[in-house]
Amino acid sequence: SRDARPVGAPDTVRWTARVRWQGGLALARARGHDVPVLAPVRFTTGGDPAPAALDLLLCALGGEILSGFARAAAQAGLTLDAAEAAVDAWLENPLVAAGVVGEVGSPALAAAHVSLYASSPDPEPVLRAALNAALVRSPVHATLARACPVTVELCLIA
Repeated sequence: SRDARPVGAPDTVRWTARVRWQGGLALARARGHDVPVLAPVRFTTGGDPAPAALDLLLCALGGEILSGFARAAAQAGLTLDAAEAAVDAWLENPLVAAGVVGEVGSPALAAAHVSLYASSPDPEPVLRAALNAALVRSPVHATLARACPVTVELCLIA
């Protein structure tokens, strides 16, 4: 059902986005921001006029984890000198996503891996606790983790 809230939970809060076709691109608009979107998957390494839908999904995952980690660290009184997330993902069958005739299987994500690089004078256990606090409040991560394995690795750099 559309309303999968537990009994007694507050009314749902809805997020919306609008997407229209314009000038050969899907142009998405969410919360006052325009985001151009190419075909679901692109196999080029650059030079495209916009990111593909899969690129944006990976950016959303990395951005959510990174910003959630930074917020949780700040709430815990921790210091982050620098932080960056690198996201890798694999498709079950990329040839299906590319539309190769005769290919079978699924174009779905097979797995995703987030490497979260952080530099901090604080001890590793409290940084890991901040990351865990962020992950339990991350809807994109939680949703993707239902669909495929998503691993998040905290990599501390000096």
